[in-house]
Amino acid sequence: MNVQELVEDLKTNLFIDKNALDDVLVEQPSLIFKIGEQYSYAVDRRDALKDQLARTLAKLSEEIRELSADVKPKITEGCINNRAIQKQEYIEVADEFRKAKMEAAILGELKESFVQRSFMVKDLVNLYVNEYFMNKSTSIEKGSDSDNGTQARKDLSETRKKTTRRRTKTTD
Repeated sequence: MNVQELVEDLKTNLFIDKNALDDVLVEQPSLIFKIGEQYSYAVDRRDALKDQLARTLAKLSEEIRELSADVKPKITEGCINNRAIQKQEYIEVADEFRKAKMEAAILGELKESFVQRSFMVKDLVNLYVNEYFMNKSTSIEKGSDSDNGTQARKDLSETRKKTTRRRTKTTD
């Protein structure tokens, strides 16, 4: 799976279903680990390509110096660097480095989004505990048979099923 596919796959998991907070809480740590792992690999690849780019520049610069050793007047370092960065070998490594840099940046932003998601999940759970999401159809009447929350759980389950069906239809 390439980085773009991974990002698209993980972006779908940023959605928080307020009617399935228990599921969201269970999946959050594994999602954070997955994106953190991929981000670490991307940063490692970016750093390796940065080193390779520096080695390529040094190698090409040395080749240019050797070829121009007998040239008068002496060629300047700026001129050597300008010639080296125009070589196809350098351009290819530089392009790979830029791609790796972009991938690491995107995965870093996605990682930050999942960290923010964890704060939002915590806030939503607090709202749920404080019965923020309860409405007339899911509220518990005092003194009724549903005092123990059975009816509220049934209503919440029905709402979750409807929301899941809607979300499935919109993602198809």
